[in-house]
Amino acid sequence: MGIKPVTALPSASDFNVYNTLDEMAACKNFLGKTIAEAEQMLSKLPDYHYADFAYMGPKAFEFYMQAAINCVKVATDDAVIGAMHTAISMRVDAKDLTLGTERVLEMIDYIIEHFYQFKGEDDLYMGRVDLKAAYIQLRDQIRAQSPVLS
Repeated sequence: MGIKPVTALPSASDFNVYNTLDEMAACKNFLGKTIAEAEQMLSKLPDYHYADFAYMGPKAFEFYMQAAINCVKVATDDAVIGAMHTAISMRVDAKDLTLGTERVLEMIDYIIEHFYQFKGEDDLYMGRVDLKAAYIQLRDQIRAQSPVLS
C-alpha cells in the first residue's frame, strides 16, 4: 500500500505554528523549496538544516521528511543520521510528532537495516554502536506513543 505522498508545498503558517524564532528560521530556510532543493540543502549542511526539522510545524515536517529520507538513503557517513536523530528525538520528547510518523519510522527502519553503509569515527554522534542502539530505542519510543503503528 505505501505511504501517501504529500504534494503541496507547505505555506508559511505550516512552518510557523507557535511564532517562535526557531520556526521562523526553519521557514526562512525551507519555504518554497521543492523536495529536490531541500535534499541539496540537507546534503551540504546537515547539522545546520536538520535542526530545522526539530522546529518546523507538523505539516512542513511531514512534507520535508521525504527529503530527509532521500538524503539518508544516499548518505555514506554518520553526519546525516546523527543530525537527524537529534531532530527526531527532540520532536518525540516534546510529543510533537503528530504528522509524518510513518515516514519517520520508514527512515529509522532503513537506518537500522543499512547501518553498515554509514562510515564515521567512534566518537562522532555518540559512537557507532550507541547511535544504532539509540535509533532502535527511538523507534520503540515512537511506536509506544503511536500504538496504531505498532
